Amino acid sequence: MGASANGVTGNMLIVSGGIMRHYMVALRAVSANTAGTFLNLAPLFGFAGAFVFLGERLFMLQFLGIMVTVAAVTMIGFGGRQTVKEG
Repeated sequence: MGASANGVTGNMLIVSGGIMRHYMVALRAVSANTAGTFLNLAPLFGFAGAFVFLGERLFMLQFLGIMVTVAAVTMIGFGGRQTVKEG
């Protein structure tokens, strides 16, 4: 590994640590269930980074998967809690 590869690895570790820190801070404001739901969006951000930095292409099946994931997380996020009335 060259010097530039070590620099990139170090930067990735710093960014990953920062992301995890923000996630832990967010857990103070929302429930773990809600925060866990949004973790399903991690592959979307992974693809976005690969698209921008590595020039990856998006295929139709991948696009469909992204749309299903975003729709599911949106429905869960806006669904709220259901209450059951007795009687």
